[in-house]
Amino acid sequence: MLLSVASRPPMSDIEFTILVTDRLHDLRRYARRLCKRIDAAEDLVLETIAQAWATRHQFNPGAGVRMWLFRILRGLFRRRAIAA
Repeated sequence: MLLSVASRPPMSDIEFTILVTDRLHDLRRYARRLCKRIDAAEDLVLETIAQAWATRHQFNPGAGVRMWLFRILRGLFRRRAIAA
């Protein structure tokens, strides 16, 4: 029996951590492309992970975690650019 997205149980913190950890390489590569500096990219990845953790209850387990994380990273990057 398949569960619909609406009836799926909430994702555990451990499951969420595993999903995010599996995408760290992709996040780092994307952040380096945006920032051009490794130290700035690493800071951006850490901020992304912190924001993803703080808003993990908003993540839909049926959606793609990679795109969700990229959207967070891109938003943080844009806010940094506007503030600079």
